[in-house]
Amino acid sequence: GRRIVCISNWTPFVYCDPSESKNTYSGYMVEAFKAVAKDLGWLDEDWEFRCIDSDAINTDLLDPNGECYVSAYGMDVLDTSVAKGIKFSVPLIRSC
Repeated sequence: GRRIVCISNWTPFVYCDPSESKNTYSGYMVEAFKAVAKDLGWLDEDWEFRCIDSDAINTDLLDPNGECYVSAYGMDVLDTSVAKGIKFSVPLIRSC
């Protein structure tokens, strides 16, 4: 099936509205993920963005039956999240 890439509106990194067309989703994280997907050899029909609340993404990622295959919205790397089993890539953004 299609991989669901969960994102949450997080200006200016992700602009998304679940009531709008997925073609309107934009921002740094959206474009970065598109580039990563291309590098992985994923075809457009292999995956889709889903715009949902950030709390829902966190819950979904921990659910073995969750829909989110991966998240691309700038989730904070927290020890508590890592301890719960969420895996992170190398951060694209770092707080100062």
